[in-house]
Amino acid sequence: MDFLKNTGRTTQTAIGWLGVILYLAATGCEPQRQVRPLPEPLSAAAILAQYQANIASIPPFRAFVKKWEVNLLDSQGKKHNYKDSSGKVFYRPPLEAGGAALVHLQADTALGSAFVIASNQKEYWIYSKNPKQNIAQWGKYEHLGKPCAENMPMNPQILLEYIGLRPLAPDPNQVLEPVYDPQTNSFSIIAAYGEGSYLKRKMVFDRYTYLVCEITEFDPEGNILMQSTLQDYQLLEPSWIPGDILLRYPADDTYIHLKLHRFRADPADRTKLFERPVRIAGIDADEYLQIDKPCENE
Repeated sequence: MDFLKNTGRTTQTAIGWLGVILYLAATGCEPQRQVRPLPEPLSAAAILAQYQANIASIPPFRAFVKKWEVNLLDSQGKKHNYKDSSGKVFYRPPLEAGGAALVHLQADTALGSAFVIASNQKEYWIYSKNPKQNIAQWGKYEHLGKPCAENMPMNPQILLEYIGLRPLAPDPNQVLEPVYDPQTNSFSIIAAYGEGSYLKRKMVFDRYTYLVCEITEFDPEGNILMQSTLQDYQLLEPSWIPGDILLRYPADDTYIHLKLHRFRADPADRTKLFERPVRIAGIDADEYLQIDKPCENE
């Protein structure tokens, strides 16, 4: 009889658990979760104003590179891929509205500097001390965009713009249309330009924070020229800065992926970091190319 009592009690317990399992299967765990309420939607103008204000509030800072990977083409069109887990980024905001920000990105390997991307108010440059990479270029901002100037694989100011560290230049022909995507809790800012009115840029903002998480640039045919994905934002009072940055150029399969951490305000004088080197150790002078030299004679 004791055996029968135990068996019955066990059976009742099993039936009870079966009921619980069936209830959870039918209802899921959602009723037990607290749904995070969405904030009041912002207008397109308000979204961009907040975006610009966040950039304007970024202080001089430094951060460490936790992981990095780059896929670049050298001056001879040869592709190089490198990745490691060391480096530093230094940033200084523009001295005046519309001016160039100062940036110095140094990605390191166990053998030393793999590559450097840097700029000051007047010049920008990129180089690698790895003899197999054959990358050493520089140019002047006054010639940027001219037909006489070649393109640099990773122009620092374009890099800053597409990782949310440089204000968008005002464009009187820009038409803004916010499109809300409930699946990703984000807005798309579609910029249609003058002649042809083609989609030039798409900016996706997080629906909760209104921090930009994706920027895509298109050509008139609708092909993607470049795209950035921004995640893991870090608070550096009073601004937010992306800690996970992926910038890619699909046409030639080049990209740079950075994971940054340990952001710190950095008011120290680092003038030398933002001075373009006249000579680079390990690189011949004739290989250190000024990409806009023909513009000097115009």
